[in-house]
Amino acid sequence: MSRIPFLSSPVTGLLLVGLATSMAGCAPASAPQEAASPSLGAPVATATPTPSAAASSPATPSASGSASAAHEFAYEGAHGPAHWGSLNPAWETCATGTKQSPVDLVRQKAEDLPSLSLDYAGGQMVLENTGHALQATVAQPQTLVRGGQQYKLVQFHLHTPSEHLVGSKPADGELHLVHSDAKGRLLVLGVLITSGESSPQAWSWLSGQLPESPGVTRPGGQVDLRGMMPSDLAHSAYEGSLTTPPCTEGVQWVLLDEPVTLAAKDLERLEKLAGENARPAQPLNGRELEQDETP
Repeated sequence: MSRIPFLSSPVTGLLLVGLATSMAGCAPASAPQEAASPSLGAPVATATPTPSAAASSPATPSASGSASAAHEFAYEGAHGPAHWGSLNPAWETCATGTKQSPVDLVRQKAEDLPSLSLDYAGGQMVLENTGHALQATVAQPQTLVRGGQQYKLVQFHLHTPSEHLVGSKPADGELHLVHSDAKGRLLVLGVLITSGESSPQAWSWLSGQLPESPGVTRPGGQVDLRGMMPSDLAHSAYEGSLTTPPCTEGVQWVLLDEPVTLAAKDLERLEKLAGENARPAQPLNGRELEQDETP
């Protein structure tokens, strides 16, 4: 599978043109996506969430937002992204934050980044239509290790088109996998999605029964999370925020260089479920995007 053009090789201080979630990150659900999490400074329960708990508890971190926010913001109009900071005093950071996500991945600094490994064994998942995205929780523990620090998967969800841009251009979609460590710190793994003729077998669940209406959950069957990922874990990283209210900062974003390809019909189905659910790119404000230079 080809990589997004500018991410296919490390570049230092150059304009990189060419590139999805993910990070989380990442639309809210009854379980927060990127924003539905508690403030990032507060510890998050580290026990692996059961499908029912993860889908209903507002304390579940999300790359996008919180359950309470699920029906109080939108992606256009008077409740759209430009107004999030004034809709609720608790969401002020959406307007005043200086390390917001997503961003345009236009400049990268080559670095020897911490190692990244995925211990995604797969398991039974529960799907939820949060009203802003299709979100899934997995009953069995799934972990990510970055630089020796372990993070547990809380949930994953999808955006169409992508939230992160490359050279001001979005990909067709973005997968965000929201993780939390023992201290409640969030890491969102983002994977860009491009449109093609067919979807990998690990994504076949998209052709099954999906929750069509907001607030509806349904069993999603067995999921092969590692099979949903690119084989190459080369990535870029930066410090950002949740991508939906309350837009809490302090989120570690890790974006894989290599995208995955999904069938156009699957992407169209996702967009039909949640509409276009991508927050516009936010200013870098001096932040450096780091590209892994490790061979």
